[in-house]
Amino acid sequence: MLRTYLEERKDTSGECFLCAKTREFERIYIEEMASCIEIDPTMLDEYSRSRSILCRRHYEMLLSHLDGVLRAKLKEIQLKKLKKILHNLSEYTEYIRKQDYRVEEALTYDEARAWLDAIIFLKGERISTNIYSREEVREKHRRRRRLFLF
Repeated sequence: MLRTYLEERKDTSGECFLCAKTREFERIYIEEMASCIEIDPTMLDEYSRSRSILCRRHYEMLLSHLDGVLRAKLKEIQLKKLKKILHNLSEYTEYIRKQDYRVEEALTYDEARAWLDAIIFLKGERISTNIYSREEVREKHRRRRRLFLF
């Protein structure tokens, strides 16, 4: 099978077809998102209220497609979200203190995942972790159930 694959291989460019398609779709999604924001600027308000954060790469891509007021608003929202993450990270001594078995005060969801949010923003990938909100766990289970319903 490998010999047949190698003999029939026509493309010698060295670029992965799926990687190229992924970049193409990524560009399309960013352009569509920018277009939707221009049509309905309240999308930025929804983004502002959400827990999600655009990774650095997608943020910069989206920013390059927006002009004027919308661009400034996205910058303001992203900066606010990043400052919140930084604040939660700077409270790391508090995080360590709350890990002590003698301390009754529990970690907040935001404190527990601040390190992960920083990595997601800087790297742009979700890494495997066991930190999920109750809503995320419930949604995960709902999706799994839907996959197996006939």
